[in-house]
Amino acid sequence: MAGKIYGGRHLDEHRKMKELVLAETAVIRSAKRLISLKRYGDAMPLLESVTRKQLSTFDDGNQSTYFMLYGRCLYELGFYQRAILKSRIAARLASRSGKDAIYAEVKCQIGRIRLRQGQYIAATEEFNESYVFYRRVRDFSSMLVPLCSLAQAHFIAGNLTPARQALQNCIRGSRKYLSLSHTTLLERNLARVLLFMGELAQAKSIIDSVSNSVSSCCLQVAEFGLASIIRT
Repeated sequence: MAGKIYGGRHLDEHRKMKELVLAETAVIRSAKRLISLKRYGDAMPLLESVTRKQLSTFDDGNQSTYFMLYGRCLYELGFYQRAILKSRIAARLASRSGKDAIYAEVKCQIGRIRLRQGQYIAATEEFNESYVFYRRVRDFSSMLVPLCSLAQAHFIAGNLTPARQALQNCIRGSRKYLSLSHTTLLERNLARVLLFMGELAQAKSIIDSVSNSVSSCCLQVAEFGLASIIRT
């Protein structure tokens, strides 16, 4: 008799745990979908609906993803300081659980927030760390995101030599892992940096090369400028 009671309770607990896992997965999946559609205002209530008790049932990986998404929404909606706090929690959880890919993504997110706040040195530190961790997990295409963001941070701060170096590295990676339009955009932005540096002949050579090798459609994409390369 006791065995039957124990077995019933065990199955009930297992069923409840399964329901919690499915619920947490559904929240994260739905939030990711809304964020991918840039519907941050719709994703926020979904993330806010998760109670502290429900959150405690998430494993560290899903908790870090949850806080990363929360931070992303806050950042996109203009709540920068709250976005930093949520993103830091995500980074701490990802580090503790050994989720290097999530850690890399969060550090890049924090860098973007710092860049938006005008804190260029802090932003470059975050982008550099993100780059290192993406490289560690051998996610070479994602690695280009913090590298491009690093180029923009240097460019805005007036550090043109490191901006050029970062863009040159981006271009080499883009030729391997991204599309022609991405590479074209990066080359046009490199030409802009070179113009600011007074290297007019090299800038003109790049512009002429790009103009001869891509369609007008690609060139129109490139006209959005350096800021465009960090938006995803």
